[in-house]
Amino acid sequence: MSGSLRWLCLVCSNLLMVCISLGQAIPWRLASGTEGFYSAAIDVYRKDPDTLYSIGFVQPTSISALYQSRMSTDKGEHWDSICAPGIGADYGAIKIDPTDSRTIYVSTANFLGGNSVGMTTDGGLSWQGIARGRSNPSPVITIDPMNSNLVYVAVGPGTVHRTTDDGQSWTLLANMTTGYVMALDIARPNDSLLYEAGGAGFFKSNDCGLSRIALETPGDSLWGWRQISVDPTDAQIVYATYNSLDDSLNIAGVFKSTDGGANWAQKNNGLDELNRAIDCIAINPKFPNEIFLGLGGTTLVFHSTDGGENWLPFANGLPGQGHVQAITVDTLNDRIYVGVVAGPTSQVPGSGIYINTLSPTAVFMPTRNQFPSEVRLYPNYPNPFNPATTISFELPRTSDIRLSIYDALGREIKRMLDQKLNAGAHQIQWNGTNQNGIDVSGGIYFYRLEMQDATHLARNLTQVKKMVLIR
Repeated sequence: MSGSLRWLCLVCSNLLMVCISLGQAIPWRLASGTEGFYSAAIDVYRKDPDTLYSIGFVQPTSISALYQSRMSTDKGEHWDSICAPGIGADYGAIKIDPTDSRTIYVSTANFLGGNSVGMTTDGGLSWQGIARGRSNPSPVITIDPMNSNLVYVAVGPGTVHRTTDDGQSWTLLANMTTGYVMALDIARPNDSLLYEAGGAGFFKSNDCGLSRIALETPGDSLWGWRQISVDPTDAQIVYATYNSLDDSLNIAGVFKSTDGGANWAQKNNGLDELNRAIDCIAINPKFPNEIFLGLGGTTLVFHSTDGGENWLPFANGLPGQGHVQAITVDTLNDRIYVGVVAGPTSQVPGSGIYINTLSPTAVFMPTRNQFPSEVRLYPNYPNPFNPATTISFELPRTSDIRLSIYDALGREIKRMLDQKLNAGAHQIQWNGTNQNGIDVSGGIYFYRLEMQDATHLARNLTQVKKMVLIR
């Protein structure tokens, strides 16, 4: 082989590896049954991620919109319209109870005679209103990831309602009721901690919304803050997107805080001025350094694998112009879904729900210089779960460790690990069985990690976290 040919092969090989690492070796593909469907929101049923719901609309003529809902039971490959009169939206939200697919919450444009938030407990056969009005243009419905009975909904203009009994009764959170609520997210490691943004500013609450603390942020525009996403493994790491109405402020794009909102850094490396109108953001819970952005413009999705430090286009196979209103990540099937509205006019083809595969290259493994300074036990995922969940932890040095599962009475039901492990990241899966391999009943369980501190042999370092098994 000549030197020039060998060089060309090497270049091609390197380019192929780059494409694979960016996830672009596999282009987006349009799901069957969604052609021409303008998806405003998508959600995955976490107990059985083969099932997905979406709300949106189709535009049969240039002057009217027909609001619709869609459902898929085969991992998003094929979608069918479902009978849900008025359930649809130009901008909207939909959330499925992670323990019961019959309970669904929606914020829609044409429900109960107008913009409203509603719910069903029978899979959509009947619907009931929660509150009239909605927070527009970013409707908010957030289900506590640790307790599905706890749900927050934003109702325009600028009120937040909360249920603690799975929608049976609702309470107005008076202290969170000023200005339009544009975004609200719950910290998975500490579900008492909420982050909220809107017309009144950027806030955090340490008591499930009963009170809140104002945060100093770079933005001050009424409509600037659009999305919030909290790292599922660290409640102090928060991402927020800002759409500035004044280009001279130069504050549009992505912001990140690593200290619970006390300080913020702009993270726009790779996003030029034309790619900062961000409509949605999603973190891959399995690998929190992997983040996706949905935008309006000519590059509809961007992707980061280093916690937002760098952004690269992730739009191969998507329309060349339009905007993305919905992004949903399914870690069990390693898939990502986006709702695309092709543009700039409704006559442009290509609108629908698109599917892609999550890249396995997003796994973060510490190098010798990146080992944590202390033991870290992360929230399991998924949680709640059925039938299995993954427990992740990091060790600062080679250590003797013990990882055990306990029931709500404090009884050890299974010892997962009892051995010496090297420094770095580790994962193990629990399949809901006891030490004898017998399935345990559904309910609350705890996992406990003990590490013998090699520098202080008489001291054990212990961390405990809670998880919920659904049967």
